[in-house]
Amino acid sequence: MHDVVADLAPAKEPYREILNAAAEDGRVREFQRLANRAGVPFTVTKAMWRWPGRTIVDQLEETPADALQWLARWAYEGCCRLLNIAAHKEWEAGFDHHPASRWLRL
Repeated sequence: MHDVVADLAPAKEPYREILNAAAEDGRVREFQRLANRAGVPFTVTKAMWRWPGRTIVDQLEETPADALQWLARWAYEGCCRLLNIAAHKEWEAGFDHHPASRWLRL
């Protein structure tokens, strides 16, 4: 959408602001409607892909219990690691931007 707005012809300049607003807000259908009104080529293509085979639930029913426990543990540790990284970044943003002298006053 941003490319369409950037490549807008000078004759279509009156539409630039409303097209840009729709693009900034992520309103794809509104952008398509406005682009059609302005005579600017833009189409929305729906994502169409069928999941091959069975559902994940059906697949996991036949998976051995120890493999499911390993997968659950791996997912849990990954989430904990991501949470710790996020908490560390927030700590740095909140406190580490001050000089060390601020924290070492006696």
